[in-house]
Amino acid sequence: MKLCGIEIAGSDARLVILDGTKTQFNHIELKVCKISLADDEDSDELRAFQSSLYAFFRENNLEKISIKKRAPKGKFGGGHIGFKIECICQMYEGCPIDLISPNKIASVIKKNNIEIPATLHSYQHDAFKTAYCSLL
Repeated sequence: MKLCGIEIAGSDARLVILDGTKTQFNHIELKVCKISLADDEDSDELRAFQSSLYAFFRENNLEKISIKKRAPKGKFGGGHIGFKIECICQMYEGCPIDLISPNKIASVIKKNNIEIPATLHSYQHDAFKTAYCSLL
């Protein structure tokens, strides 16, 4: 299964693509590791972000997309820009999309004792963990 893990941080959608299963997978190195929303108050910028993100999804022939779920409030609550990005991601119709809680991600990574590939940038680590959780 080829899937994309997404972590939203600030105005960025951080991306990682994995292909395979939980026991045997490949990290696919990307030219584009994150897509940024320049101005969340400008509808043209929102459309441009959506267009770039969806083009990335189509170009990589994804079978599934997994997004690290954001807390709506509290100490780790997400900002309004992140929720706009999350909504745009969820509206993609090309494949199934899951929201995965940080608790589930931590549990799955700990249970499977997974090491993060050295080829990833440090800002991609949570996107990698999110993608790994959705592998079968």
